[in-house]
Amino acid sequence: MLWVGLTGGIASGKTTVAEMLRQRSVPVVDADLFAHQALQALRPELIQIFGSSILNRAGDVDRKSLGHLVFSDKKKLSQLESLVHPWIQEKVRQERQKLASQGHDLAVYDVPLLFEKNLQDQFDKILVVYLPQELSLKRLAQRNQISPKEATRRMSHQIDIEDKKLKADFVIDNQGSLQDLEKQVEQWLSVIKK
Repeated sequence: MLWVGLTGGIASGKTTVAEMLRQRSVPVVDADLFAHQALQALRPELIQIFGSSILNRAGDVDRKSLGHLVFSDKKKLSQLESLVHPWIQEKVRQERQKLASQGHDLAVYDVPLLFEKNLQDQFDKILVVYLPQELSLKRLAQRNQISPKEATRRMSHQIDIEDKKLKADFVIDNQGSLQDLEKQVEQWLSVIKK
């Protein structure tokens, strides 16, 4: 099975591309989904490290509160990642094995921090969804309803999109319309399946 890493800049359109792939019957493993699950599975450990202020009224880990806490403190971010990332990696390994055993010839792993976490050696090919940084910053601020300053701070934790573009095997440019994006996804699929 061909194992493809899907990445890009924050708010670049990875989720949209992943959904287009799913609509075309390509299995897509979602790192963010596993990250959500990890936060709930590791809730006791997270409370022990970060305190109960990271919980919402229902007692679940509140991603926004946790994000605000860790993105302003590199040590706390490192603590979070050292707990969550191994949990996610094990889930991904299991999912990849399952997809291969089901006979899929192609599967995609949607992972925002592919290069930041040096995961590139785990993939046969890497697909980057490209959007210039200034456009990503605007989208991120609007989507997450955060200030431009906060958007910039969050983006600073990622490798520059221009560097990601250079490291990619394939690039989908998301500066055009949704139709343009659909066309590029179709073209990429026809190339990758050959």
